[in-house]
Amino acid sequence: MAVPSVGAPSLTPPADMIGTPSNTLGQADFLEMLTAELKAQDPMNPLQGQEFASQLAQFSSLQELQKMGSTADQTLQANILLAQTFNNTMASSLIGKDVRANLDTMTLGASGNVNMSYSLPTTATTLSVDIKDSTGAVVRTLQLNPQLNGEHTFTWDGTDGNGHRVSPGTFTCSINATDVDGNAVQATTFLQGRVSAVTFENGNAELTVDGVTVMLGQVISISDPGESSTTKKG
Repeated sequence: MAVPSVGAPSLTPPADMIGTPSNTLGQADFLEMLTAELKAQDPMNPLQGQEFASQLAQFSSLQELQKMGSTADQTLQANILLAQTFNNTMASSLIGKDVRANLDTMTLGASGNVNMSYSLPTTATTLSVDIKDSTGAVVRTLQLNPQLNGEHTFTWDGTDGNGHRVSPGTFTCSINATDVDGNAVQATTFLQGRVSAVTFENGNAELTVDGVTVMLGQVISISDPGESSTTKKG
């Protein structure tokens, strides 16, 4: 009796078993692919045992990797929250303290002068300060006296080169200094003042120091009010 030939079935799974493509292969996707392969396999050439075991091992590894990734992500989020809580608690305790911060900006009001501190690593024989507005334009250049190495301050009266009072706002300053041989001296500017308020933006603490906003990470020293300062008037 003739035995009807058995043709190899298509290895392509039915259309209703093929999901929408995605960038990430999840557990359900992997299991669905494995099930589809078992259903569509050739009965005359079934899936070999070692192949089946290998695919099950891959599925198990996928599960473990996803669990590890989830745990690592939760740990990272917890560490970020802990760091923010610590910084915010510390920032709140700084109200009323005198701080020093790495900063090159100063806020000018409708009246009064503005002071800015700076540090010189070596003696500067020529010294000037460019004061710029929010557009980067120089509104005033101050010529300072030669200074020894150390900390100093300069004062700006809020006027431009023609002696006119400029509009209130935030200004930046850059110090140009050279030594006796004409070599550039790298001056560092910093803000020194008392913390009057602490605000929180997107979970980050911001200090208000003499009307200037200072990030907690910019603070380089903290002291109690009334402590002596080594800053010299320039």
